[in-house]
Amino acid sequence: MRNQIAYLRTVLMAVMLFCCFFTAQAQAGIFFTDADVTQFEYNEKRGVIQAQAVACPRMFILPNWVGGDTTTRLAKQALEKALEKFEKQHPELIVRQPAPISTQLKTSMFRSAAKENRCTVANVMYTVHHIESDTGTAGIAGGKPPLKIGVRAGYPMISQLDGDEWNGADITFAKKIAAQLGRKPVFVKLSDAKSRFVALENEMTDMVISLITYTPERKKMAELSDPYFETGLAAGSLNVETAENIRSSSQLNSSDITLLVGKETTAESYAQKHFGKASIRSLATTVKVYEEARKLEEEGKGKNVVFITDEIIASVWEGAMLLKLDGKTLLTDEDKYVVAVRKGDPDKLLKTVNKVIKDENIRIKYANIAGR
Repeated sequence: MRNQIAYLRTVLMAVMLFCCFFTAQAQAGIFFTDADVTQFEYNEKRGVIQAQAVACPRMFILPNWVGGDTTTRLAKQALEKALEKFEKQHPELIVRQPAPISTQLKTSMFRSAAKENRCTVANVMYTVHHIESDTGTAGIAGGKPPLKIGVRAGYPMISQLDGDEWNGADITFAKKIAAQLGRKPVFVKLSDAKSRFVALENEMTDMVISLITYTPERKKMAELSDPYFETGLAAGSLNVETAENIRSSSQLNSSDITLLVGKETTAESYAQKHFGKASIRSLATTVKVYEEARKLEEEGKGKNVVFITDEIIASVWEGAMLLKLDGKTLLTDEDKYVVAVRKGDPDKLLKTVNKVIKDENIRIKYANIAGR
């Protein structure tokens, strides 16, 4: 045992000396990091979740490194994963985060040999809303039940959750439908593309407005409205060199290209069908497609990284440059956005939805966002 310990110490010292030698000029250190959710408690009576995550570097090469943005980010990610798991386990709840996650540094939890190990502690209090809690007479317009509308967060100008308030074109559209029906809109946050139809089938929502592209397969899963916007898929990049050099769709069908797409989306299907030679990476949500593209670009790995998503989504991503391929900005131009309601339309919603689409000229709002 003593020999093993001595050997490990020798290896660790060698690694430390090696890394110090090659990283001293850059004043950076190699470290390993853990993040752990130490508290995640739902108080049903108060309607809140109190959560806390801790991230601590476990090994330091340079003694002057004292944590910072990396540990903060990891602590936040740990909380987000815990929240996603909670939301999947409790589809009857709407969880909202009224304020940004607060962070604080604690130096007493763990210490390295150099006594410079500082941990980031992230704290947050989420509010929890029972979907059915609005069905009492106090929350009903004219005695009618609320209209549960499925939307996804993270799409600026389309459907964005700012604190506990929803904003964007989808939200305005949904409110117009609810007003026509004389019902109070209640927005149900959906996690990904697939959950749109799962929510309908399980009666978590009455309808879904979330950039649903019409397909014959989806027509079998739900009742679909008249189209309210005609659009298509677009390819883009956050890397200037990539955006300038790729001029044809055939260039995307190469092993040198990394394609980022949302899982179980029309973009994923299109990429698999047309760009099979590329390295296709399917991310859990379209929002994560942008986050991954941004991360790779910031790390200096953004060359030949291309994302494929709906034109209107790419149009509002900061720093995104749409590729003009074969003289066109769209890979497809026959996609149509529709609203989905439960199969059979038991609540007779489609007639009102189609009336709002026609009377309110909904298309113009989305065309403005897309920059047309």
